[in-house]
Amino acid sequence: QSIVPQPVFPGVYALIGATAMLSGMARITISLVVILMETTGDAEWLIPIFVTVMAAKWTGDHFNKGIYDIHIDLRHVPLLEHRPEKEMLGLEAHNVMATSITTLSAVSRVGDLVEVLRGCSHYGFPVVDSESDQFLGMLDRSTLMHVLCLGGEYGVFTDASDA
Repeated sequence: QSIVPQPVFPGVYALIGATAMLSGMARITISLVVILMETTGDAEWLIPIFVTVMAAKWTGDHFNKGIYDIHIDLRHVPLLEHRPEKEMLGLEAHNVMATSITTLSAVSRVGDLVEVLRGCSHYGFPVVDSESDQFLGMLDRSTLMHVLCLGGEYGVFTDASDA
């Protein structure tokens, strides 16, 4: 074995730099190392790639969130965290749920639906069978409002006194 170091090619620097950029931006670690090892086909670069990936991820975590987490926050996607916040640890379902429930019948008049929407601020309405009180499903407020707006826009609703 020679004491003289082997030449390093510019492609190796490009590979390590791209690895650091991807890991620091997207915060992917093990999968990135595996993909790059499969791509290069050379186990010689396993340790440098792994060290680069972990250093870039930890450096990125120190400054901000990963790009996918930022996009989730920007789109206001509701996600449950792995661990609840301290204020949430002692809460039970009855602490946050409404006690007065507004249900909708499976067959309802448009005027009744509009009155329900005006009369409460709930975001979801259980739909029940009016004869058996059996739960049939949930209807959220935005869907109900959207259907009512479209129905009004296209003239679907008519007054029973006009008939």
